Amino acid sequence: MGAKYLCCLPLRLGVLLISLVQFFASALVSGLLTFVLVREAQGRPVFENNDHEEVFFHFSSRTKTVGIILAAVYGFVALIAFTGFVGAIRKRASYVRVFSSLLQGSLALQVVLVIAYFVLYFADKDEFKKICIGQSTDQKVIDNCNDLNKGKNVWAFVVAAIIPILSQAYGVYIVSSYAKKLRNEEFLDQESFGFKGPGYAPVSEESHPLTHQGPYPYADNSHSFGGKA
Repeated sequence: MGAKYLCCLPLRLGVLLISLVQFFASALVSGLLTFVLVREAQGRPVFENNDHEEVFFHFSSRTKTVGIILAAVYGFVALIAFTGFVGAIRKRASYVRVFSSLLQGSLALQVVLVIAYFVLYFADKDEFKKICIGQSTDQKVIDNCNDLNKGKNVWAFVVAAIIPILSQAYGVYIVSSYAKKLRNEEFLDQESFGFKGPGYAPVSEESHPLTHQGPYPYADNSHSFGGKA
């Protein structure tokens, strides 16, 4: 029986689902960023608001650069995720390993960002409030940001930060386990195809001469057929 996750589902199915979701999500983000950047560069409206008014964006050169980099990064992630999807379909360990490395790197980056948010949240609460409020003048937003350090909001913040990490870590476990499984299967296949039966030692004339050395025993009449002793 193959390896399972969530008690009964095969690892291969898990990799297929994870890579497919990652591909569509990353491709969607990359596509949206590209769409917004192109529309802004053309001076055309990006969307219409609830009042059917056209909304235009005007980005600074720095914002455009960041947007282009993010669109390229998400496009690259989508490509790697598609590679993992193909690897799961065709059972290619190398493809799945590439996707596994991407997830591991993403998990490490996510952990670093969460730690940075925790440090900022608990060590410099005033700065965190400023980041939370941003340029908003909505009193509800301001009140919610000011209440983040109170009671249940602290636990809500911690849980909201940890749950994505745990889910990402479980995804890394599934993909890496399947990559290891495929690698072991490829190793066993190579071993079986490369199996060689017992060899035969070469026989040299010195150890086993092909001709009899010395006098031929049946040349003597006493040893020959029909001879008399």
